[in-house]
Amino acid sequence: MLRNIPILLVFCAACWAAPEAKAQQSASPRPSADSSGKSSQAPAASRRTTRRKPVRRRTARVPAGSQTRPSRERYLQIQQALVKAGFDPGVVDGVWGPNSEDALQDFQEARGLEPTGRIDALSLIQLGLGPQYETPEPPKSGSGSAR
Repeated sequence: MLRNIPILLVFCAACWAAPEAKAQQSASPRPSADSSGKSSQAPAASRRTTRRKPVRRRTARVPAGSQTRPSRERYLQIQQALVKAGFDPGVVDGVWGPNSEDALQDFQEARGLEPTGRIDALSLIQLGLGPQYETPEPPKSGSGSAR
């Protein structure tokens, strides 16, 4: 009977350590593999999985009523400004064509802008067609209540 005591102690120690080992094993981020290369964790079919909803990406939207392309009148203004600046856009008719694009490109190059030939804010400002702000009238010096 005394010969079986060491075996019994080893068996009891293994039983007490087993729950702790299983808890550590389930908490580990990587599955442990035995010599056959198979995972010791439960198969994927037994785990509950949830499907993710597809991500809908928002696209930039142009506000209603905003201008996406210059109007014929605006093209006419730009062509007239190019003529006034000394660059020939061809027929000044409000139709933007290759001659107008070439004239704008030459204008941009002469002014030190990137010569793209495309209408952009810096080119419009250089042509004097940039945003126009109304300036408030200065107060009249003749009318005042201070005496």
